[in-house]
Amino acid sequence: MSFISAVLVASFHHRNGNQIDYAVPAFDSDNSNSPVALPDNLAVLPFLCIPDGAHSLADTSNNIDLDSNSEITNVGGEFVYFQIPQTVPTDPPIYGVSCVRQISASELSSKPADVTRSMVQKAVVVLVSVPALLLPDLVSKLALVTRAFFLQRDFSNLAIID
Repeated sequence: MSFISAVLVASFHHRNGNQIDYAVPAFDSDNSNSPVALPDNLAVLPFLCIPDGAHSLADTSNNIDLDSNSEITNVGGEFVYFQIPQTVPTDPPIYGVSCVRQISASELSSKPADVTRSMVQKAVVVLVSVPALLLPDLVSKLALVTRAFFLQRDFSNLAIID
């Protein structure tokens, strides 16, 4: 899909706050405040992907159902649609949608040493050149990819994101 510019994994880290953990393709940037270096115009991205209050979601790792028309149901507030503020007025707009989930840390099959809280919050994010609300098929696929990513119970395995 040519309107997709990047696929990302975002997380809430107990010390660093919101951060981008992985990006395809990688960004060209000298900024290294995050595991993935973001260009200055995307500095706000981690905070858009996982909004404040995401920790209040119920355990959402298995909370996706597709009805007979491939419509996503029972997703609550798990999708976040956003537009990156433009730093240069002539730059094309960047839109995004994230699918936010959380899982109990005790359910992870591979638990990194820096996971110290009881819940792990992550989002799979797609950046696009058109408003994501106009792309229901993309959102459906994002829900399925996010679900599969969480069902692995191993966030070091990023093959499904690639």
